[in-house]
Amino acid sequence: MGRCLARLGSLCLATLPTLALPAHGDSANVQQIMAEACATRGLTLPRPVAVRPMTAFQGGYTPGVGSVSWDDDYAEQWRAGWCALGVYCVFPKGDAKAATAQRRPDDRRLADPSGLYDRERNVLFVRETGAEAAATIAHETVHALQFQNHPHLRALHPWHNRDLSAAASTALEGDAHVVGQTFDPARRLHLCSIDPRSATATHRQWWGWQPDALWAYEGLPHVFGPEQALRRALRSHTAGLDAWLRQPPLSTLAVLRPSSAIAVDFIRLPADILGAALTARNCVPRLSNTAGALGIWGLLAQHGNVERDDLPELLHHWRGDRFVHVECPGQGSDELAWLTRWSTRKAAREFTARYQTIAPAIAARGKVLGSVPTAFARRRNVVVATPGLHHAVAAITRSRRETFANYGDWIAGGCFPQRGCDVQKPTALAGPGDHVCATKTDAAPRLRNWLERVRTARAATAITSAEARALAEQVAALATFCAKNGARNTDFAQACRAVYGGIRFQLQLLEDAHWRLLPHCATPSEMRDWVRETYYPHAEGPNADAQAFASEPAFAGSPAVAGSPAVAGVYGLPLAARVLAEQGSAGLAVLTTRTPVSTRQLLWSDDDAVEFMRLPPAALAKAGCEATASDLRGVLGIWNLLLDHGGLPPRAPPPPWLRDWRGDRQNYLRCAEHGEGWAWVSRWRTLAAAESFAAAYNALAPTAAIETGLAENARAHGRDVWVLPPKFAALTTLLQAHLEARRVHDLQEWRAAGCFPASTCR
Repeated sequence: MGRCLARLGSLCLATLPTLALPAHGDSANVQQIMAEACATRGLTLPRPVAVRPMTAFQGGYTPGVGSVSWDDDYAEQWRAGWCALGVYCVFPKGDAKAATAQRRPDDRRLADPSGLYDRERNVLFVRETGAEAAATIAHETVHALQFQNHPHLRALHPWHNRDLSAAASTALEGDAHVVGQTFDPARRLHLCSIDPRSATATHRQWWGWQPDALWAYEGLPHVFGPEQALRRALRSHTAGLDAWLRQPPLSTLAVLRPSSAIAVDFIRLPADILGAALTARNCVPRLSNTAGALGIWGLLAQHGNVERDDLPELLHHWRGDRFVHVECPGQGSDELAWLTRWSTRKAAREFTARYQTIAPAIAARGKVLGSVPTAFARRRNVVVATPGLHHAVAAITRSRRETFANYGDWIAGGCFPQRGCDVQKPTALAGPGDHVCATKTDAAPRLRNWLERVRTARAATAITSAEARALAEQVAALATFCAKNGARNTDFAQACRAVYGGIRFQLQLLEDAHWRLLPHCATPSEMRDWVRETYYPHAEGPNADAQAFASEPAFAGSPAVAGSPAVAGVYGLPLAARVLAEQGSAGLAVLTTRTPVSTRQLLWSDDDAVEFMRLPPAALAKAGCEATASDLRGVLGIWNLLLDHGGLPPRAPPPPWLRDWRGDRQNYLRCAEHGEGWAWVSRWRTLAAAESFAAAYNALAPTAAIETGLAENARAHGRDVWVLPPKFAALTTLLQAHLEARRVHDLQEWRAAGCFPASTCR
């Protein structure tokens, strides 16, 4: 035996076995997240909500509808009705070839949701309950809050009016996304970063009309809802979201064109539409529904009759529609009647002409109809009918209609043309172990604080095209200078690459409407995480950036030195974003001249001086030596050296003493009496830091010396640490006595110093 999951008249949405569903395992975690979601949204649950694993849902997925299972008869009525209209055809499950051809990349996500709130049983189903599921649990909790605090939303269901259901669900999903995404840093950052001036335009690429699919209807609430909900929350916080739930959009046209409110004609087609001829054929009315502006757009676009990218001007004049699919015995013998309403006679005539050109293709696609439909223009009405219903065109034109300006009026009008509108039915009360919003939490400011960040981002002054061009020229000049002067200063070259690469990256983001506001939305640490996750997902752990560089090839002529273009993203973009957010384009221009000269300044965003060092050629010559190669390892290089050779545990962050690095220099010396080898000296801010580095280096595995070409032990000499091969023991005093160093803070000072230790800047 089974019980009906949800019933609309005689329609059973799904039938489940009668069994007790086990409570979800991670109860404490779920209850805490639900409590935080309630506090964030500013609402409570009048009736407790049960939480179950998604495996207990035992529902399914109906294309064009979502995560509900319908009895086979109703699913077939749904499929055949929309296919008869021509908006989309979903082939039967048995037609594997057709089903594969029409599958979209998003189908699995839609068919296997990570969470679902069942309003009829008052149960929240979740696939996971760990920290990674917080946003999903919060999202579905908001749906429970919506239906318990706004019972009039129960009137929505796609079986009666797909257009209204999709449109009003924009408010439901937008509200849930805005709150749920505060629990997910990545999604929260994305929603903040979208440029509101072009958000609607950028959404177009996300659905893409395709034959035999209705992704647009399913995606509309999730694509358009978050931005429109966010705008309301920015104006009035959660009160704005509640107001939208009280008066959600009446049509998809109102979603696609939110700046223009229109009254919608709801239509009831005549009950005696069949007539004697069809009754004699034993024909039966099946699906009756509304296509809406979105459905008509898809219908015309699939056949190349209108542009896919922008809502056609014709559809701005849509005011209502209703169709009925009439099933007749025999394969491919069905009939169709469809009444559309337009604001002007001109629009009605244009739709008639456009429809007539595609009518044969509509009839041929799904082979549901027995003949080609014809469009009849009647003032501001257009009646589409197959030959078997031509006799009813006049009656269809006179169909009863009621006009509503908002959702509240429609509810007050009895949800016309539905038969009854039971919106006060209480949500089911689940059993023991249910979840309420009782857990103590300090999450209430979560949404308010995030909205304040969004306001700040949207109020930021945009960079002009002229400023962007000027910055691009300065960046090109910086890149050229660094390429010429970084050959023996790898650490400086990495820092410089990060700056000019980061600014270039930032300029590209400013041209992308999805990410233009990112620097104003993200803190430097959030920006760094975003870069890692977006561009370097293979690098894991707290030292993901260093791990990414460690696998890069060594620079020619020197021991293995960390170096990778990744530094421009992981370090440069957060730096450029912070400067842009704090100082605007003028700050970026200054950054191209006051550029950091070490990776330490990137890792910790400090401006402490760096000491560039050298062993003077004249002093070396007196000892019978010359330096044939020279380079600077820097903080990233030392970090990777420790990681690669056991000086740090895998995925360890840089040790605290590494922040006290102030400079280093490696020289490959060839000496007449002492042989040849690498001499490496590093300078540290404190004696303790110097001793810590020496101890860490000496603890490395012996293979480190073989792989790097460096000596096996290091000795601290004041704030300097020397790594010298034993053969250079007699040179140690001379090298220490003649070591030269110059302190610089940034590129401007370094250039003024002649790019020391080079003889001059190139």
